[in-house]
Amino acid sequence: MYYNRLVIITLMFLLFSISSNAIEVEEQYFESALESMSQNDTESAYIHLKNALAANPNHVPSKILMGKILYKKGFFDAALQELHDAEQLGADKNLTAVTIARALLVLKSYSRILSIDTASLKQDIAFEVLLIKSSAQHQSPKPKEAIQYLNQANELQPNSLRVIQTYASHYLNLNDFERAKSYIQKASSKYGENPQTLHLRGQLAYRQGDTQEAVSFLERAHSLSAENPIIMRSLASAYMAIDNNDDALKIVQTIVDQTPGDPYVKLLLGQLRAKNNQTEIAKQVFDELLAALTLLPEDIMQSSQELQFINAFASYLNEDYESAVKAFSTYLANNEDSVKALALLADTYIKLDTPKDALTLLDRRQTLVTRNIPLTVTLCNLFIENNRSFKCDRLIEQAEFIHGPQATFSYVRMNSLIERSRFDDALSVFNETFSEAQDEKLKLLGIQLKMQTSSYQAALDDIKDLYPTTEDMNRLKLLEAKVQDSWGNLEAAKAITQEIVKHNPNAPGALILHTEVLLKLNEVDEALVIAEQLFQRNPNLAHTLLLGEALAKSNNIEAALSLLIAAKRDIPQSTPISGLLLEIYINSEQHENALIEVGELLKQNRLDQTALVAKASLLTKMGQYEKARLALNILYGLWSDNPRLLVKLSKLQINANDLTGARTSLTDAKTIAPDSVTIALEEAKLNLMANQLDGLEKAIDAIQAKAPNSPEVYLLAGNFYNATNDKQKAFSAFSHAFELDPHTSIHAASLFQSASSESMFIAFEELMLPYVEKYPNAYFHKRLLADFYLIQGEHDNAKTLYEFLSKIDALFDKATVLNNLAYIETKDDLPRALKYAEEALSLSPNTPQILDTYGWVLARQGNYTEALPNLRKAYSFDAVDPNIMYHLGFVLFKQGKHQQAKVELANALASDLPFAEKEEARALFNSL
Repeated sequence: MYYNRLVIITLMFLLFSISSNAIEVEEQYFESALESMSQNDTESAYIHLKNALAANPNHVPSKILMGKILYKKGFFDAALQELHDAEQLGADKNLTAVTIARALLVLKSYSRILSIDTASLKQDIAFEVLLIKSSAQHQSPKPKEAIQYLNQANELQPNSLRVIQTYASHYLNLNDFERAKSYIQKASSKYGENPQTLHLRGQLAYRQGDTQEAVSFLERAHSLSAENPIIMRSLASAYMAIDNNDDALKIVQTIVDQTPGDPYVKLLLGQLRAKNNQTEIAKQVFDELLAALTLLPEDIMQSSQELQFINAFASYLNEDYESAVKAFSTYLANNEDSVKALALLADTYIKLDTPKDALTLLDRRQTLVTRNIPLTVTLCNLFIENNRSFKCDRLIEQAEFIHGPQATFSYVRMNSLIERSRFDDALSVFNETFSEAQDEKLKLLGIQLKMQTSSYQAALDDIKDLYPTTEDMNRLKLLEAKVQDSWGNLEAAKAITQEIVKHNPNAPGALILHTEVLLKLNEVDEALVIAEQLFQRNPNLAHTLLLGEALAKSNNIEAALSLLIAAKRDIPQSTPISGLLLEIYINSEQHENALIEVGELLKQNRLDQTALVAKASLLTKMGQYEKARLALNILYGLWSDNPRLLVKLSKLQINANDLTGARTSLTDAKTIAPDSVTIALEEAKLNLMANQLDGLEKAIDAIQAKAPNSPEVYLLAGNFYNATNDKQKAFSAFSHAFELDPHTSIHAASLFQSASSESMFIAFEELMLPYVEKYPNAYFHKRLLADFYLIQGEHDNAKTLYEFLSKIDALFDKATVLNNLAYIETKDDLPRALKYAEEALSLSPNTPQILDTYGWVLARQGNYTEALPNLRKAYSFDAVDPNIMYHLGFVLFKQGKHQQAKVELANALASDLPFAEKEEARALFNSL
């Protein structure tokens, strides 16, 4: 039915269409699969599902069930693919999370398990996933942290057998045998003997060295649960420990037959055969060792030191870097003071794309490195790339002690500071070393640094100083235009570039900058004409990039991508092309392609801050939080002394679920800028997010005293009062935020969500109604008011607003507006309700509430055959909505499937969520 959970911004799902005949076929196969599963006929169910997916590859219920069957059959990767595909199509994660977590556990993808979000899962599902998370955490470098997941699971189902057994397993893995034993005894005394507890007793005996007793317990566990692969693995290992290899081989072969895709079992089988000297694995290992030995050249092993170096250098010149590494390493072992060999070996590592090996090599020989200026610069750059700039600073100090001050060292020091975005400090180094330099190139470098530090007026002054002596007036004018462009003075920049182009129509740099400024001014048509002319005249890299940007700005994404991808084939490692492709992919939400371009950028520069930010943001959007945090950790090293960037980093870390990292970033920022209101505000937001409420109200009051007219502070205050359940103060704070800035959607939405009493309803209407009357095109606010009227039961007022909104072609989430209209009409005009529901479904075919409404209208019309597949699909996407469960149960009842109906009705009545038709559901359930 209508989406009544006060969720204002909804997800737009992938649109696809299928024929009505296909729907009938796939549903028939799916229902047949369910029937087969009820009779434990997995193979028949598998065949029916294959047929269903052949009819419609995007049938979500079939994909979910197929994933579970594939898991049971031991095809874990295939199961994951089906379930992830289902989730991409909108499947409710309550139906997929446990199977995904179990498959990942078998495949030892522990970090992916730990990244699963349990907050939105049903209690019983979250419980299962938390237990799996505890198992995964045990395989990490910090196994003790598994206890956090166990404690969370115990809060959901206190002292259940599963929890007690998992506590025992936890302490067993930590070698805390006394605690493990106490939990095993607790499980036995409270729940009696069972296979899992016997398995734990066997494991405990095995870990304490009593292998015979372990075998005894494990055999008893196996007799009670003959097909449990975990028990069989443990029993096989115990048999191997007592050299009972024949019995071990039988058990392992059984597991392999049952779960052929299990890599752990394959490894165990290989170990067992190797132990018996019967396996191809042992032969393969021997062959690999033999092949590695034969690759060692005899002439290098037997030659003189001089020949060793000649051979190594020849390999280097021939780009046979693998051989060069071996040869140079052999040579350096006997010639430790050879600066030349050291430099060549370091460069070989860099060419092999293993700069950390070069770093380790040079770092261990710093005494030798500092004797050579180029080697010092190389090592310094490696330190910078690996986030160890402080070591670069020390190295330069040591080298300066030997060689004295060098301009090269100043350049490296500036590079170190620039890489950490410390442009002010880089400018200070420049001023100390090069402020009196007369060389125009150095002066231009100073201007660039002033642009980076937003010292635009100083940069312009320096440009004017250069005018009397320069031989290239146009270049300086162009630089002046760039400064104005960076400063945001776009009209001034446009005037300068127009002047240059007027006197020199073919000046490529001026034409490019002029076009870029036009694009920023949204004068896209004129910019596109110039870009196309430049490209046709000379399709070089700069013109290609400009045309690609202009095409993208004109919303011709396909043409832009086609142009840039073709250019990339000609210049495969072009950072500018990858950068522009990345921007276009991000804007068009092509995340996988965007990540590929991020990888290209980071190959060129591992500390590319734009690429690192993009990588972290993309991985966060894709739910890969652990990988996102790795990128953010690199940024922390680069930004650790810049308060503005540390605040930016903290927001990225919060998005990546790294609250600890965000707190560290804000603490560091506060140390540098203790009086910053922005930092205090972000710190307060973080404390609220972490539910650290002590002293937070005082902190918010202090921020408000410094920024009394900030709607953002009132928004924070409202969220705080919400957390402390002071609804009146929350509503008041959100009202202030809305009054200060009524145009911002989050202020309006927060006000709407906080209205929870009659007086607040009146106040909300008094604030919102005049706003939407004053701004008739404020569709978001108008939608809020319509939803408000719908919830209040004022259907006529809601209907008027929804009908207005339904006529807006570009309206965001128009499907839900139509769905709510369908709901309103359901009671009075079923044909009209069906029309609205069908239109909503055509716009968003995978939204569960829309599918539910459509199915329910069909059911109200007596069309149960067509209603059932739509309600099944709705349940696949949302397995917790009691409205869907009731409607599904009703239709099943009408089709005579009383047992299935009873299950769905029981689930609906057991839900904690409110639904309007609860009494009707109860009456129907009691009648069965």
